[in-house]
Formats: sequence, structure tokens, C-alpha cells
Amino acid sequence: MSDFLDKAKEKAAELKDKAEDLVEKVADKLPDSVTDKIEKIIPGDKDGDGN
Repeated sequence: MSDFLDKAKEKAAELKDKAEDLVEKVADKLPDSVTDKIEKIIPGDKDGDGN
């Protein structure tokens, strides 16, 4: 069972990384006005520095 959980955690981490990459690619294509509106609705790490 522990092996299954380790594999599940590994896959979840891989999916998280892929989702973050996808979000970054989409954000790069959006105009600044749109990303500013999204940032007001969903605050987050806009510049990717972890803060």
C-alpha cells in the first residue's frame, strides 16, 4: 500500500508541474489587462518568485 501511495504522490506532483507549465504558457499569451483582472480576482504569485 505504501508503494501505491508513493506512486500516487509522484503522479500528483507531475500533474501539478504540468498544470503550472500550462498556466504559465497561457498567461504569457494573455494581454496585461486580462492578467491584471485575473490577479484582482485570484491573487497569486504573478512574477513566479514564490511570494
